[in-house]
Amino acid sequence: MKKIVKWIMMACLTLMCTACDDNGPLTYEQMLEDYDYLWTTIQENYAMMNVAQRMTGKNFLAVKDHYRNKITEDTTTQQFDSYVSLFLNEFEGIGKMEKLNAVSYKRLYEKLKDSASMTNSLNYLYDVINNGKSKSYYDFEEIELSDEDAEKNLITSVVEKDRIAYIKMSDMDQNSMKEDGKTLKKFFKEIKNYPVCVIDLRGVTSGVEQYWIENIVAPNISEKTSYETLALVKGGLAKEYMSTEYQLLEIRKLASLPALQLKDLEGMTDYVKSSKTIAPAAKKAVFKGDFYVMIDGSTADSAERFAMFCKQSGFATLVGDYSGGGSSLEPLLIKLPNSGMIIRMSADHHLNLDGASNAEYGTAPDIRIESENLYGAVMAKLRELYPAPVEENQDDTGGNA
Repeated sequence: MKKIVKWIMMACLTLMCTACDDNGPLTYEQMLEDYDYLWTTIQENYAMMNVAQRMTGKNFLAVKDHYRNKITEDTTTQQFDSYVSLFLNEFEGIGKMEKLNAVSYKRLYEKLKDSASMTNSLNYLYDVINNGKSKSYYDFEEIELSDEDAEKNLITSVVEKDRIAYIKMSDMDQNSMKEDGKTLKKFFKEIKNYPVCVIDLRGVTSGVEQYWIENIVAPNISEKTSYETLALVKGGLAKEYMSTEYQLLEIRKLASLPALQLKDLEGMTDYVKSSKTIAPAAKKAVFKGDFYVMIDGSTADSAERFAMFCKQSGFATLVGDYSGGGSSLEPLLIKLPNSGMIIRMSADHHLNLDGASNAEYGTAPDIRIESENLYGAVMAKLRELYPAPVEENQDDTGGNA
């Protein structure tokens, strides 16, 4: 009798685990429900629809219908996944619109798991991504990250001894902040008398403001420095998420801005106008030279906010090409109800202070350089601006004195 009871319990446990690990194929009705939920959520929360239509020239209602019509009673779950990806790809990355794949889900899950307790907004995102249905959809337990995840986030180097120093990071994430801070603190002391330090923000698209505030700015200013951010917000989920970190103001109270397109105000419910002051970490700045920040179209989000800060405050000279635009927080996460598929998109429409769309126009460099080898072109420009001192043991013709 005991053996029978034990067998029944094991069988029940197996069925329960199977149910947890496998959502099963989606029905036609479930696929349509997920797709329609996605579109409704975009309509209600995506504050950059008009920007996306201007920049791509697409009618997204027609785009939505095109891919919805592909879903039939014969559509498999894999095909549905593909249709959702293709639909979101039509936004061409504007407003960080994308569907997470298995690898990006795993990476984001691990990142949020480690940092959720650090801010209210990261905790909000972790609550969305941390659910059984999504884990099952992405075969969470079976995914193994590649070795590149163990790569060093931060590179510091000397380009020319006693003249030009260089810093490059892969991201500005909360998880990297403490360790990178130690490295940067030591490096700034080593190069404190160099005339130039270049910070390369190309390809930096994720992270938090505290990374660059605490690790780069605060140690290298001697007095308080302030900057402002401005953003439009639309809808329920986006508003709920943004309110975890910002005070939202009614859109009707937004003052007139010279470069703001009136169409971009359609459907907006709130806006954010935030002013932040950064206090110096010590009485004197560690690095005494000039900072140059390298940007281009791949500079976004936290790195974009750093670029905007540099532009407003004069902390650094921006060099390169127009940045890619940003948002106030990490992108909002949306879970589709039946599949558990996770979608990302910006929760706001970040503006430049004159009202121009930051996604559309980015932040302008102070010194614009267009080159396939931007690193080389920037270094050549800096050698021109900061020529090497003439050796004392040489005469004016370059010969020995």
